[in-house]
Amino acid sequence: MHNIRTGSSTLDAQPAAARLPYCFPRGLTCDVTRGLSCDLRRGLPCGVAGDRGSRLRRGPARGLLRAALLAAFLTPAAVAQSRLYVDASAVGANNGLSWAGAYTNLQSAIAAAAGSGGQVQEIWVADGVYKPGASRAATFQLPSGVRLLGGFAGGETLAAQRDWVAHPTILSGELGDPLSQGDNCYHVVSAEDTGPGTLVDGFTITRGFANGGSTQAVGPLAFLVNAQVRFANCRFTSSGAEGDGGGLWSSGGAVHLVYCEFYKCNSAGAGGAVRQIGVGTLHAVGCRFLTNSAASNGGAVAISSFSAAMHNCEFVRNISGGSGGAFYVGGTFATAALRNCTLWQNHAQSVGGVASHNGASVAVGNCLIYESTDNDPVTNTTTCAVGVANGGTQGTNYTMLNGWTGALGGAGNFGGIPTFINGPGTDGIIGTPDDDLRLVAYSSGIDRGSTAAAPNDELDLDGNGVTTQQKIPFDALGKPRFFDIVAQTNFNGSTIDIGAHESAPLRGDMNCDGLVNNFDIEPFVLALTHPEAYAALYPGCDLMAGDINNDAWFSNFDIDPFVQCLNTFGCP
Repeated sequence: MHNIRTGSSTLDAQPAAARLPYCFPRGLTCDVTRGLSCDLRRGLPCGVAGDRGSRLRRGPARGLLRAALLAAFLTPAAVAQSRLYVDASAVGANNGLSWAGAYTNLQSAIAAAAGSGGQVQEIWVADGVYKPGASRAATFQLPSGVRLLGGFAGGETLAAQRDWVAHPTILSGELGDPLSQGDNCYHVVSAEDTGPGTLVDGFTITRGFANGGSTQAVGPLAFLVNAQVRFANCRFTSSGAEGDGGGLWSSGGAVHLVYCEFYKCNSAGAGGAVRQIGVGTLHAVGCRFLTNSAASNGGAVAISSFSAAMHNCEFVRNISGGSGGAFYVGGTFATAALRNCTLWQNHAQSVGGVASHNGASVAVGNCLIYESTDNDPVTNTTTCAVGVANGGTQGTNYTMLNGWTGALGGAGNFGGIPTFINGPGTDGIIGTPDDDLRLVAYSSGIDRGSTAAAPNDELDLDGNGVTTQQKIPFDALGKPRFFDIVAQTNFNGSTIDIGAHESAPLRGDMNCDGLVNNFDIEPFVLALTHPEAYAALYPGCDLMAGDINNDAWFSNFDIDPFVQCLNTFGCP
């Protein structure tokens, strides 16, 4: 859907922004080439990350019989209520039955949902900061089958009305001195033996610190045991663990991460952001792993004895003191697949990109792996991008590898420089949430992927009930995945780009010939005045190529910048 503004009118305006809140911990520096110095004990000024979108399914009602048996222990109103409300600023009855009478404490709503026997299916949470309790052992224990939704202002009647950018809902483990992690919760969120339909959507989860004994040394933001749970549109940030899993740790179960972000989490063990062990599955779609670190394997993600799928994901400037700067899979029965992922400037002691060890196997397809580095001066760039050891195996196809030599085998691989629209972002720092890793329209990665290597929509992101016979229709920004840049050759008979993002049209190239010149004047005017006619005459083109001033609207305000583009033979 396009934003089109002509004069003072608005046509086809997009719904409320679906964007992720983020926080920058001051004093934290992670240099992927000059060693690691990460201090997460500072304050947290906040901002906004890149666009995200998702379509989520509702889980079925569960445990109705048990709800009836527990009715004697609940108020009649609480038993009948399938949705509870939480608002830290509510001043009404505080019984959770409406926005006016919302609970002010999230734990109260969770306890009521857990005790309802499945009658309570949703908890809506307004913006604010919510803490699990007063002790380090306190945690938000997810009730099975309940959908926990954040990003509300309070007063909404539809979940689609929420905006988690304008109304950030923060689950924080910060209990005392904000300059010290030593008094933070061991686990901000926990789940054990949860079933299908368990959902956490639209939250920032932050400031956990797992430095206790045994299980209190892992998973400071999310600690999961045999849990089936989906996290969507969530941000995991500013955490640390003395063991594994600097953000999320899981044993068994099925974990789904949909359009989530892991930013500046670190671990003294394996998996700076995510650590998975045991028998189960991990599935991430459209997620970002930025500037995470691990002393051992897997600067961002480490799995063992697990099945993992990472689709349309970004891995940027993650660091590992062992193997796999971005991703590590190890163990005889462990398998992993990375499809349409972008990996940039990840670093490790060995294999800066993707490592497969100890009998594990990894498949890489339609990916972009650029500037992966390690500490071995004789390692060539290709081997550093995807590496195996101790019986590990890999299959890499239709992937751009900086310095590619053909050593990885496979089909459709090639070397090159990706040419991002704005890799370092507006702050000029690689590995922060404002990085724009979309490819420019003339990049060699455009239309270079393989439809066969593209991931299936196993999580049914479009909600049509088809999971194995349909490719994921969205890219990392929730935009259409299969988009043809007419001026580029479709190398593998498909229109899919490599990497996490589908190509953006060249700004000002209104006739899609790969150039910005006087031949774009007539289509520009047509698109501005009669967008339907433009779409019919130029079916392979994107009208938003006319958004020259980058304000997310195509309008009369783009005319003068368009003229400047013509005078300089291209837009800056």
